[in-house]
Amino acid sequence: MKNVLLFASATSMAAALAAPAFATPAANSVTGSVNVTGSVAAFCSSQSFSDTIALNELSKPTDGTLDTTVPNNTGLTKSFKIVCTSALPTVDVSASRLAATGSTSPGFTNVIDYTATATAHLAGGGSTNVAYTTAATLPAATSTKLTDRLANAGTNLDVTFSGAHTTNATDQLIAGTYASVITVTVEPTS
Repeated sequence: MKNVLLFASATSMAAALAAPAFATPAANSVTGSVNVTGSVAAFCSSQSFSDTIALNELSKPTDGTLDTTVPNNTGLTKSFKIVCTSALPTVDVSASRLAATGSTSPGFTNVIDYTATATAHLAGGGSTNVAYTTAATLPAATSTKLTDRLANAGTNLDVTFSGAHTTNATDQLIAGTYASVITVTVEPTS
């Protein structure tokens, strides 16, 4: 008895699965359609787009001038994941000079110039560098339109500090805390 019921249930189930998904309209019926649409706005965002590059001691202990080996070491790069739905986003980079507060005298300085570089990793492979170098008169932001989408895997934007220098290499750095801000903007294109 169990085998007969099981066979009948299996046959009924197979017939139900073989039935068409849509019923045939009756003779006096009407058929319509409903379009389904959606959109994705061009945007760029990140859940975490802030970090700190800690340079630690900046001067040489022998003469107080900028130790150019310290702020040019590896490890001065911070990496981020940027989500960007735009096909060819623009990357802008600017920075303030690395400076300490306090007055200086001849032969001393409280300002260090450097190069900030944003490296955008592209979906099709390769990368694009957007570099900005600080100076006594800060230049306009460096702006570059990418030639491809940002890569959609892991981190896709690196920000690097390099090329630290003072206006006069023989100037001693004054004591204090030196600070700067690198600003990177990733803008969608329409």
